[in-house]
Amino acid sequence: MTFTLHRSSKRVLALVLSLLCMTTAFLPVKARADNPIVQHVYTADPAPLVYNGRVYLYTGHDEDNSTYFTMRDWRVWSSSDMVNWTDHGSPMSLATFSWAGADAWAGQAVYRNGKFYWYVPVRMTNGSQAIGVGVSDSPTGPFHDALGGPLIQNSEIDPTVYIDDDGQAYLYYGNPNLWYVRLNADMISYSGSPTQIPLTTAGFGTRTGDANRPTLYEEGPWFYKRNGLYYMVFAAKCCSEFIAYSTSPGPTGPWTYRGTIMPTQGSSFTNHPGVIDFNGGSYFFYHNGALPGGGGFTRSVAVEKFSYNADGTIPTINMTTAGAPQAGTLDPTFVPCLQVFQGFPNGDTTQAANYVSASGSACPGPLPSTLIFGLQVPRHFVVPSTQQWNLTVQRALGKQWVLEVGYIGTHAVHLRETRDNLQSQRASVSSPAVVSGANCDGSSVGPAATCSITTNTFGNAVARSRVQGINGYAGFQLFANDAYSHYHSLQTSLSRRWNAGYFQAAYTFSKSTDATSSGNTAFNTAFNDESTLDASRGLSDFDRTHRFVVSYRYDLPFYKGETGWKAAVLTGWALSGITIFQSGTPFSVTDSGAGSAFLGLGFTPGTLSGSLASGSTLATAVTKGDIHNRIDGYLNVNALTTAPLLYPAQCLTDGNFCTTDFGNLGRNVFRGPYQQNWDFGLIKNFKLTERQSLRFTTDFFNIWNHTNFGNPTLNDVESIPLSKSPFGKIISTVGTPRLIQFSLRYAF
Repeated sequence: MTFTLHRSSKRVLALVLSLLCMTTAFLPVKARADNPIVQHVYTADPAPLVYNGRVYLYTGHDEDNSTYFTMRDWRVWSSSDMVNWTDHGSPMSLATFSWAGADAWAGQAVYRNGKFYWYVPVRMTNGSQAIGVGVSDSPTGPFHDALGGPLIQNSEIDPTVYIDDDGQAYLYYGNPNLWYVRLNADMISYSGSPTQIPLTTAGFGTRTGDANRPTLYEEGPWFYKRNGLYYMVFAAKCCSEFIAYSTSPGPTGPWTYRGTIMPTQGSSFTNHPGVIDFNGGSYFFYHNGALPGGGGFTRSVAVEKFSYNADGTIPTINMTTAGAPQAGTLDPTFVPCLQVFQGFPNGDTTQAANYVSASGSACPGPLPSTLIFGLQVPRHFVVPSTQQWNLTVQRALGKQWVLEVGYIGTHAVHLRETRDNLQSQRASVSSPAVVSGANCDGSSVGPAATCSITTNTFGNAVARSRVQGINGYAGFQLFANDAYSHYHSLQTSLSRRWNAGYFQAAYTFSKSTDATSSGNTAFNTAFNDESTLDASRGLSDFDRTHRFVVSYRYDLPFYKGETGWKAAVLTGWALSGITIFQSGTPFSVTDSGAGSAFLGLGFTPGTLSGSLASGSTLATAVTKGDIHNRIDGYLNVNALTTAPLLYPAQCLTDGNFCTTDFGNLGRNVFRGPYQQNWDFGLIKNFKLTERQSLRFTTDFFNIWNHTNFGNPTLNDVESIPLSKSPFGKIISTVGTPRLIQFSLRYAF
């Protein structure tokens, strides 16, 4: 999943891929150079890795509107020039570790022996902190749990890893202490016991005002070596933190405190460092709260370029909004062409196909096009438009009562949506996916040569893309404007207004449907099969079938004839209130492992549906009874299951055949609990003089302190087998608890 952000100059540096019979431009997805370097989601705890001429940036992900370190997954970004960043989505999350329950916090990834190891702290289901390891064959994942349990479990966090010149790997970690272990060559085990580094003031600076923590070391270590000198960069002295560092002649000390790198700046009370050398420059990564809505729990990663002093010390680095300058330039004569299909190894169409770079005078710049991410933007992007209709009949009923009945409808077209319209084709013996350019074993090449694919395996997924040379399986997005929405409603109201007040009761019966309810351009929004929008149509995320609202105000008529103190105390009272009853909102049951025959795992996990178990219905998939007795099981786990394997028999012996189909559930086919709210106001008016008055008001919001439950938070059927699975459980509420507000207004 990727998102395109442009530089402030509105210019995009992009590779234009050409195709013989197509004129559509495919642009690698870029992010802007300005700090923060990612501006469409909140990111934190940067961990850069230089690999194969490219910087891969591993970050945490702060959830929107967080009021704590609410983090459920990790993200990966990459750049070849430190300015334009590609979003590779979330290849690892808490769900990766079956034993993890919360806190996808700061980690670091390293490369060794052909694999990428991502060390991360999580909170276990038993409540204690531990460090786990994800492993992948690719820097962008997907990552899986390397151990099936924690690597280190001593309730401390923030791992950092460095592989020394002699091959020994060290893993440092800790808050409030600093520990290290010597990793074995397999990178998923260690020798001996964890060793605690003595935190001395000589080694880590002096902190004042906290006798329990005499040194500046707080958390977030970043350990590396440069020109024979070992560096330990860390977040210092919470809160607010600054970045400091120490150096050592050896990997385990003794450490000498060197001073401040980045002073306390920005609107985040935490910070987290990451330091690399790339393309002849040195770069310092950090996070702040610079994005709109940003702060200590909604942070954003940024980067600055710097130069070491002659003696190896690090200068003071300040936060900027400009960011790092562009590293390197693109040859203006480079004209990339798509890769060419060359058959399969030994003609085996279940395996990964062979591709070679295009050649010839028209393609002086060969490009591994199946390895990049492409974005297609319509040449004629139409502005969204909305049509509205209404017909209302009003009838006076006498005694100042008025009845209104009306139909209100809307229809919107050309709405934004994002999907992979080049996803891998479905192949079968009766309807094979035919690839042109070569026969199956590659012995014959040319426009007339073809190869028929009859299976849907992981290996042949890229070859089944709808355009050859493009990775439609997990490397393409269409940023389109063909989504739509429909809304139909019957709206009625009964009202009365008179000198002493007013009363209105309004009821709405409605239905809102759309292709997607999100204009998000970072993540795929289409549901299940993304080659069309057919499977995406469903109830809108905000649809409510029923909504009944009563509002009123009434000036109490009592004691109007009184004078003196009785008039002051007993007259001038009024009541007001609003009462709402409404249906809950729709939600989907998803399966992050579904559709893996057609869309790459982790590419669009939130828009793939689960399935009904055999013999189950939508009605039996939702439990019955009082909502207070169902919050730990709103959904019936026995009625829901994962999407089916396409080849269950072959999968038992060959993982290449463990691909899945899409689930049979539609989008937003379930609905959350209904909601009600009662607000009430008591008003007292005091007439002081002809021109002066005083009004005292007591407002009771949610006067009965009624709990309105939200929808189940985790609805991914892949989580059902987990111990103490949160699947289908309601763990959040909507609205506020009872709130009493007093106000006094003086008018003159």
